[in-house]
Amino acid sequence: MSVDPTDPDQKQETASQWVVALGAGTELVVSVLAGFLVGQWLDGKWGTGPWLMLLGALSGIGIGLYQLIRVSAKRQGRG
Repeated sequence: MSVDPTDPDQKQETASQWVVALGAGTELVVSVLAGFLVGQWLDGKWGTGPWLMLLGALSGIGIGLYQLIRVSAKRQGRG
């Protein structure tokens, strides 16, 4: 099966794949930053050192990866 770069359906599918990938990556970054910043703010408020910041960043990583896996599974028809 050859790929025709002038076919509008193939262009639409490629654009859709890029949008999904960029959205998932952005969601991962935002969740990590949000967890980090909330933890940093709570550390400053309660004086707990870097612990809540680290916990927030790790939570953000976990949530971001969960969302990334969920979007990938949905894209592949498993979710």
